[in-house]
Amino acid sequence: MSFLFKTSFPSNGNNFFVRTLTFWEFKKVTKEWTGREGWNSGAHEYVPFYSICPNGHKGLFTNNNQLIASLSAVRYAKDFSFLGIFIVDPTYRQLGIGEILAKTVLTELNDCALLGVNGVKQQVGNYQRKYGFMPYHNNFRFSGIVKSQ
Repeated sequence: MSFLFKTSFPSNGNNFFVRTLTFWEFKKVTKEWTGREGWNSGAHEYVPFYSICPNGHKGLFTNNNQLIASLSAVRYAKDFSFLGIFIVDPTYRQLGIGEILAKTVLTELNDCALLGVNGVKQQVGNYQRKYGFMPYHNNFRFSGIVKSQ
């Protein structure tokens, strides 16, 4: 399924469309885009994550097929879906691009009773205000170098 939007963003004023990401596009998002954000998505976690729900990984593209935003919505059961990997290309942030993609994906999940979202701390307020998600659990990740004695 593909959705087309006519917008007038300052960057180019072109049409944008949403479609399912190919496996290779999803790999690029999980390897390159998440790395630029400072996220550790795991060396090969994209393979099972894509495989569990190939139609659940969406991208928003410019009319020349440039990927500018991603959002995964994996449906684990009829009434349970989990969203994550919500990233907008830094060039297109603060223009409403993410909201277009999120609302499109959430529309596809209208019949889903339970939606979860994995989000960075800085976006929790946006997820709550714009989409009605409520914070439930905080987790923290730590990294470092282990030195042998």
